[in-house]
Amino acid sequence: MLTAESRRRLLDELPELKRTYSALILPHGAVEAFADPPQDPNHCTFARVSVNYSADLTTRIEPCFFGGNPDCSQCGCAVSAGLHWLHERPLAMGLKAAHLVDWSLACGRLAPRRVPAVTEG
Repeated sequence: MLTAESRRRLLDELPELKRTYSALILPHGAVEAFADPPQDPNHCTFARVSVNYSADLTTRIEPCFFGGNPDCSQCGCAVSAGLHWLHERPLAMGLKAAHLVDWSLACGRLAPRRVPAVTEG
């Protein structure tokens, strides 16, 4: 969770950290994803493509791993920011990663649900 001040500090420090630690995975433009987080879980690529469960491994946590009604304007999750950045990346022939993500999710909604059989050992 990032306050406005901590987000500002992060945006100032990330480029310097990348220069200092070359192994830091921070593609060009990824910092902007922290500056402009998704407005809600419906616009968050990570929330849309992940399924999250509590520690009991049976209770599903929605709409993202923060559960409840998250304030996405304060999101500081590196995975969410990375996928938010990736979502808008151009691929080829006018396609963006967003097109593939959206298409894949639409196909998944059309596929019949299969519940695996549970066996007791």
